[in-house]
Amino acid sequence: MWRVTVGIVLLVLLTACSESGKKTALEILGHTEVVGGVAKVIAGSDTLMVSDVLSIQGQEEPSLTEYQCITATNTCTRTGVPLFEPEGALSDLVRVTANPDIERSDVRRYKGIGLAEYNATATRQGVEWTTSHYGAWLDYSALETSIASAEKPGEVNLTTAYNLSFGKRTGTAPSGNATWEGVMLGHTRHGAVQPLQGDAIMNFKLDAMTIDVYFSKIKNLTTRDDYPDLRFDEVPVSKGAFTSRTDTAHIAGRFYGPAHEEVGGVFTYPTALGAFGGRTK
Repeated sequence: MWRVTVGIVLLVLLTACSESGKKTALEILGHTEVVGGVAKVIAGSDTLMVSDVLSIQGQEEPSLTEYQCITATNTCTRTGVPLFEPEGALSDLVRVTANPDIERSDVRRYKGIGLAEYNATATRQGVEWTTSHYGAWLDYSALETSIASAEKPGEVNLTTAYNLSFGKRTGTAPSGNATWEGVMLGHTRHGAVQPLQGDAIMNFKLDAMTIDVYFSKIKNLTTRDDYPDLRFDEVPVSKGAFTSRTDTAHIAGRFYGPAHEEVGGVFTYPTALGAFGGRTK
């Protein structure tokens, strides 16, 4: 079980903000809301799912790698090679939201779910790094999309992006038909890597032991253009988990909370990658 000392994180956050003299009370409260919400979910988490990682070097075609996380050993692996510790990965989410140097673009509620966006820029050894985090948190789970780019004229031109879903898994399937509503956060897969946000609805059918996952009203958050709907139909459910893979798409999810109150996961699609989460209607 992973633990984060929420009080210490908030104290450091408020101290840093007050010392800067540049944060308004509303901005400080916005940081506090996000840090508290994410830290609460992390404190009860026992599952971390990571989407394919999209890497684009210059004009080369995107390369996709799937990372699998194993709760029993608290490690995430890529083809059997240890990648990172989930404890560090989850704690990093709190450190990101608590960093007073990161611009908070927006903190809001949507369908009862907390949403936040953070942006940061830094220059290291002549390389300019730009990172954007788009996150959402519920009571027992959370999700995040991160897009980062590194650029140094004539030398470095790299963009990478990934998606997370984490929380306290139920471990069993619902005992009856159920519907969850929430949000999808993700990013485009080809060309310029741009963030996406849409509505998510998940329908579980007990007799078939399948779940339908449907993303609609999707917006490109950079261009504000509408984006086509995405859907995964009749995804098999077993022991509190669901997954489906084709040649072009992959989805993996979990039921979260003691009574299947929430559901979430990550996905890849021919046109997009992302994460999703929702709660029962």
